[in-house]
Formats: sequence, C-alpha cells, structure tokens
Amino acid sequence: MDGIKVKSNHGGKRAGAGRKAQPKAAAFEAAEQSTERGVIFLNTVDPKRELAPQTRLKILEKCRWIYNNTGVGAYLIEHLAQRAVGTGIVPKARTSNPEWNRLAERAFENRACAEAWAFDASAQVNFYGAQSLILRQVACDGDFFAQFLITESGGTRCRFIGAVVVTRPMTSFLMG
Repeated sequence: MDGIKVKSNHGGKRAGAGRKAQPKAAAFEAAEQSTERGVIFLNTVDPKRELAPQTRLKILEKCRWIYNNTGVGAYLIEHLAQRAVGTGIVPKARTSNPEWNRLAERAFENRACAEAWAFDASAQVNFYGAQSLILRQVACDGDFFAQFLITESGGTRCRFIGAVVVTRPMTSFLMG
C-alpha cells in the first residue's frame, strides 16, 4: 500500500451522490417515473365543463393496460366481479299459477342460461356469464352498454358494447 492514500467517505461525497434514485421495481414499466402523467381535476358538476373525451379515453387506456399487464390489477377486477355477482341474479316467476312459473323458469334456463348463442348476439356469454362480464367492464372501463335486439325469427338477444367503442355523439362524426 505504498503511495496509495486511503480516503474515508465519511462526511464527504460518496460515489453516485446526486444521481436520481431508480425505483426498486424498475423491471416494471409502471414503477418508473412517467412523463405522461395526466391531471384529473373535477371542479364542477356541470356536464358542459367536465373533462374532454380524449381524457376519458386516456384514462380508459391506462386502466385497460393495468388490467392486461399487471397481476394485481387483473386480480382486483376479476375478484371484484366474482364477489359482487356471487351466484348472480336468478329470475323467478311469481304468478299465481305454480305450474306456469315452473315452466317459465325452465324455458328461461334452457334458452338464455344454457347456450351463449341464445342470449348474447356475439355468442360469448350466457345470462349468468354476462353478469360478471358487465361488472368486470364497469370496474375496468367505468362504462358498459347493452343493446337488446330482436332476431329475424322474433327471438331476443343482447349485444354488449364496451366503453372503448363509445367515443362521441354521431353528429360530431357527421359534421366533422
């Protein structure tokens, strides 16, 4: 150790001082500092002075990213939907005719609850599956829309429309 002077870092500058500290979970994109942070500022209940539609879509995009890319986000939304629905809404006929009630309930179960194609226009979910689908979408997107359709044969079906598709009134598309 001749000629090498040992310095103590006690009380003086240390290596790396002044550098920006990295987040502990830097492997996750969400843990890094973002330059795209939006400000959510709701100072009014007047619908004409609320946030712009672009802000709503940006928030929706971020929520969907969290749901699709983080286990915690997906877990929270999935379990919220499961626990809120439980066994779900079960239709019960309540007329004075018990036999008609039984037949009506069986017909509904056979039609809307057994097969997805008989309830959902896209044939993705049946009556019971739709209940958790709706809650999942509301928890993630904040909105959800359902449209009731009549088939050519006179049957009824539901068409589910996600909040991403709904952006602005049709008149704004037509007028430019």
